[in-house]
Amino acid sequence: MEDQMNATTQAGLEQSRVHCPSPHCNPSVIREVLEVTQRIESHLLNPVASKQAGISLQPLPLLGLVTYHYAVGILPSREIEQELWTNAAFRAVSGFEFPQWQLIRRFRRMNRPVIHDCLEETLRRTSHNANAQYRLSAFFENDFSNQAEMRITNAILLDSQEDEP
Repeated sequence: MEDQMNATTQAGLEQSRVHCPSPHCNPSVIREVLEVTQRIESHLLNPVASKQAGISLQPLPLLGLVTYHYAVGILPSREIEQELWTNAAFRAVSGFEFPQWQLIRRFRRMNRPVIHDCLEETLRRTSHNANAQYRLSAFFENDFSNQAEMRITNAILLDSQEDEP
């Protein structure tokens, strides 16, 4: 099943790459996220949905989605969900069942160390051809661990601000 999830996730991200409607779409980041997350053993991730839930609600695909969006600077969980709704290729591959913002938050909370490691490695791999819009600060340009931590922390802060009336 894990191989099927990896293949489905890769197919969806590859299809999204071809039909990138989002201005945030970055094929080189997609490629790096796929390479980084495919090395993760599924037992290292805490699931947030049942094994019978859709493919995009499983731990490895969620890891790829969260890592990709954080890498390109989309941090709030609601914005990630909105990006998924507007990506026709992703909707088709996922069978129109994909994570809502609450599930994305829970996944981050339950898998923060693995997300951090994947994001750090993705940022390291994409740094040579990264465009300034994907960097938070020149000060942390080569400190990929700090960049990853800042993005995750900012995602948490932005999510908590959306909760306030």
